[in-house]
Parts: sequence; structure tokens; C-alpha cells
Amino acid sequence: MKLFHEASRERFLQPEELPLLFGALDKTTNVDLRDFVVLALLTGARRGNLLAMRWAELDLERGLWAIPNTKNRQAHIVPLVARAMDLLSARRARAAGGDKTPRSSWVFASTGGTGHVVSFKRGWRRLLADAKLDEKGKGRLRIHDLRRSLGAWAAGENVSLHLVSRMLGHKAAGITSVYPRLSVDAVRGAIDKATTAMFAAGEKPAQTKLLEAGRE
Repeated sequence: MKLFHEASRERFLQPEELPLLFGALDKTTNVDLRDFVVLALLTGARRGNLLAMRWAELDLERGLWAIPNTKNRQAHIVPLVARAMDLLSARRARAAGGDKTPRSSWVFASTGGTGHVVSFKRGWRRLLADAKLDEKGKGRLRIHDLRRSLGAWAAGENVSLHLVSRMLGHKAAGITSVYPRLSVDAVRGAIDKATTAMFAAGEKPAQTKLLEAGRE
């Protein structure tokens, strides 16, 4: 039996789309959705890992996120850039209230059975509509395309394939063998280079709230 070949998806955020997305994020009242989308762009993490992020996995002093188990069934260390650390620090302060530690162990806490948010489907659709990015012309943007956007923008900034793969936690022959030789600072620098380019492309005077979201 021949299996139907499905072309791999190559959708990622284009320079002209970033101001539209950031503008919609700046206006949304759904803080969880806003922070989730920004963190997805700043970390390149998979949706499931972001939604299941725990405070115990984060070292905000050193700027590290230790994901215990990924799709590849491996642990993955994500270096956090300054914007990500600011955003997470602000979320932690809000979650803790007047206490020293957050009341929930989850970063995206929820009252549901899992204890954390499991989906942003409805909010994501509304966000795309507000940003006028829900048209089918270039292919409707999916949440996973945020992860792909970090890799694409890193490649556009001439970041090496090894570093892009390390950033995204890919497992591939001939690539994983070089991971031990890649320092956390090198990966963080690559992420910073890509995300700085993305945020600069989407920056407008009105975007102060989004770009400074971590300092609220």
C-alpha cells in the first residue's frame, strides 16, 4: 500500500505579519494567551511543554528552563533571553500575590483537572481574527508555527544549523553529537539574535505594553 505523501509545513511569521500579531496581542485582555504567544516566540518550545511549564523547572536567576520530557522523550534545557525572564518574573509575582511563592505549581495555572491550561484554541482564533491573520491566502497561522518562526528567523540571521537544532531541541543524526560542545551562552545568543530581529520587525510606538510585558 502506498501512503499519501503530505508535504511538510513551512509556515512561519513574515516580517509584515509581526506588527499585526503584536498589535493584537497588545490589545488583548487575555493575559495568559498573550504571555503564552510571546513565550512561544522567545523559546521555540512546543505547545504542550509551554502549557505544562512548572515554576520548579525554571531558574530565573541563571535564565534556564529545564523541560523534563519532550516529544523526543528527552530532557531539554532552554536558555531564556531577557524578555522571557522579565515576562516570567512578572507572572510569578502576580501568581504569588503578597506571598513569596506562587499558589500553584503551574505557570499557566487553571482550575481544570490538570491544574494548568490545556488549550488556547478559542482565544487563538479570536487573536488571529483581530490581527487579520485568519485569511487562507498564505496558510492560516497555527500555534506550532510560532515555534517554527523562531527557527526560520534564526536561519535568516545566519545562525548555524547546529545551533538552530539545539535551540528547538531537535533530535537528528549527526546533530545531537555536537550538543555537548555547544554552551548554553552560545544557544542563548542565537535565540537573542533571532528574537531581537523578530521583535524589531514588529515594533511600533504603540507596542510598548507588549514589549515591556515582563515589567508590569
